[in-house]
Amino acid sequence: MMGGSRWTRDRARLARKLRWLTALFQSKMIGRLLAALTALACSTSPASPYFDTGNSLYELCQSPRTYQVCLGTIIGHYDMLLANGYDCGPDNQRTKQQIMDIVVKYLKDNPAERSDVAALATYKAMTAAFACKQLPK
Repeated sequence: MMGGSRWTRDRARLARKLRWLTALFQSKMIGRLLAALTALACSTSPASPYFDTGNSLYELCQSPRTYQVCLGTIIGHYDMLLANGYDCGPDNQRTKQQIMDIVVKYLKDNPAERSDVAALATYKAMTAAFACKQLPK
């Protein structure tokens, strides 16, 4: 008989929780909560048609914790520059660190351009440093 009464108590507790959840979802409170969370999520950063701006890249490159992300992002931009038919001279003397340093210096020296797409900053930094030119197709 003891097991039956425990089962009854557990069942009653579960029923109370289900009634509470049902009331919560049926109330206007959940709609208000979702609206507030959506507004908060939309207001934390301005909309951007691209993933990284020069500002976000520069910020990544300032922290030792995100050094690898910074380096990977910049080298990815540089690789895409080369993959899209640009010649930036002999790469065998350049290190990844050197390429990153050039881009970070460009972002530091040109704060007005940091609101642009980050890949554009890499392009501008590389063409200024190495006179990259697009090869004829």
